[in-house]
Amino acid sequence: MIYIKLFINFLYVGLFSFGGSVSAIPLVREVSLKNNWLTAEELENIIAISESTPGGLIANLATYVGTLKAGLLGGIVATFSAILPAFIIILILYLFFNQLIEKKKVQFIFSILRICVIGIIFGIGCYLLLNNIGIIENNSIYFNKQAIAKIFILLLILFIMLLYKKMFNKSITSIVLIFIGAILGIIFN
Repeated sequence: MIYIKLFINFLYVGLFSFGGSVSAIPLVREVSLKNNWLTAEELENIIAISESTPGGLIANLATYVGTLKAGLLGGIVATFSAILPAFIIILILYLFFNQLIEKKKVQFIFSILRICVIGIIFGIGCYLLLNNIGIIENNSIYFNKQAIAKIFILLLILFIMLLYKKMFNKSITSIVLIFIGAILGIIFN
């Protein structure tokens, strides 16, 4: 039954996604591709949409996949199972936080988890960047005119960010960067 499959798979994602939503993208990718719920391209589009909508990335992805595959009830089941492990862990930590946080072993475990999460986020960030630019396709690396134009746009946006920071001593807003990126994309593509 699809509801049980959604529940088990998104419970797995929720259980093993330490470090927040971004670090869970590889798990969602594995679950979605293994079950033929989404293609790699659809998943990347949904990640982009989920990042721009309110709520956590995993909850948004689970809701979308569940609703796509099993309607409203599927969306509810997938979302519930994705957030259930975090809810239980936070509840347990809340109850025992003061006793646990002072123990050296717990502090050591959290420091190791922090390093692992940083590595996972960096790796998926690099993969998504290269994949969206068009350098990686079907696990092969290649360059074409469109990929080179996207790299140029990225470097130009980074230059504009640094120039603005240097000139006005404050950061440029994300909305302005998105607008600049859209204009440059239209010009170069």
